[in-house]
Amino acid sequence: MFRFSVRLRGIDTPELRSRCADEKRAAKIARDALRGKILHRVVELSHTSTEKYGRLLADVTLDGESINDWLVESR
Repeated sequence: MFRFSVRLRGIDTPELRSRCADEKRAAKIARDALRGKILHRVVELSHTSTEKYGRLLADVTLDGESINDWLVESR
């Protein structure tokens, strides 16, 4: 098994490094929700590529559920 960072394809969340306190708070909520859902779980990556900064982009699936869609639906 491997552990590494993946950006979810098609998802634009607030930035943790923002100077705006509201944006930073929203970013932490999104991060913590995602961690609670998939941390220490085996996920499947599909449609992988890299973006302009060389970071990995992918569609992420856990037990047949699209995590990308789940995050959008969870707001």
